[in-house]
Amino acid sequence: MMKRTLKKSRTFLLCAMICILALAVSACGDSSDSGKKEYVKDSEISKVLEDPDAYSGKYIKISGKVFNTDRDGETLWLQCWYDVKNSDESFIVTKDTDEKYSEDDYIIADGKIQGEFKGENAFGAEITALQISADTIEKSTYQDVVAPTKEEKKVNKKATQYDVTMEVSKVEYADEETRIYVKVKNDSKYDVSIYLDSSSKVIQEGKQFEPETNYEADYPSIDEVAGGAEKEGILAVKALDPKKKAKLKVDVYSDNYEIDMKEFEIEF
Repeated sequence: MMKRTLKKSRTFLLCAMICILALAVSACGDSSDSGKKEYVKDSEISKVLEDPDAYSGKYIKISGKVFNTDRDGETLWLQCWYDVKNSDESFIVTKDTDEKYSEDDYIIADGKIQGEFKGENAFGAEITALQISADTIEKSTYQDVVAPTKEEKKVNKKATQYDVTMEVSKVEYADEETRIYVKVKNDSKYDVSIYLDSSSKVIQEGKQFEPETNYEADYPSIDEVAGGAEKEGILAVKALDPKKKAKLKVDVYSDNYEIDMKEFEIEF
C-alpha cells in the first residue's frame, strides 16, 4: 500500500471511509457471484466430450457405465462410457473416496471439468478423454442411465384365479422401451409357472408387442413361483404410447394338472 501524509482534511477522510465501505460491499457481492458453479447444459455434453479443454473450469452432471477402475493413493479413478449402448465416448472421473466401484457399475457424476486427459491404455496406445474431478459419484441403474423414465403410470391392478394373483403395480414409459412391473403371489399349495420373458404379450391398438431381450439391463424376471411364495419381475417391451390403453396377457400353468388355468389379463 502507498503511504499517505498524516495531514488530511476531515472531508477527505470521510470520503475515503465511504469509498472503502462501498468497495467492501461490492467485493462481498462479487465473491458470492464468483462462488456460483456454472454447469454445462445436458444438450452440450456431446460437445464437451469432443473438446474438453474448451469447457475446463465449468461443472457437469454426467452419467455412464464403468469399464475400468484404478486407484492412486486415496484417489479413485473411473473410466466410463457415456454412450453405453455403443461403448463409445469415454470419460474419466476422479475423486478422493473410500467408496468401491466395479466394472459394469452405472454411475452419475457431478463435478468440475479438468479438461482433456491424455495417457496410455494397457496396450500402450494413447488415449484422450474428458476428465472430471467429482464432488459426488452416485451409483445408479441401467434404466436411469440408458433408458430414463419420461412418464410413469400407477396401475395397481390385480387378477386372481385358483389362489394365484398377478398384479401390475406401475408402468414406466421411456423413449427406448416400456417397463411393466409385475408381481405374482401364489397362495395355492402347488407351484405355478409364469415365464414372464417368453409367455407374455402386450396389445395396444391392435398391435402386439413381445418381450424385449435386454442382457444389459438384467431386469428381474419371473419363471416359477412356489406354493405360498411371491415373486416380482420387470417386463420390457418396445416403447408404447402412454396416452393410450394397453393390455398385458400372460400364460400361467399350475402343477395341479386337475385345474385349467387361463391366461392372466390386466389392462393399463
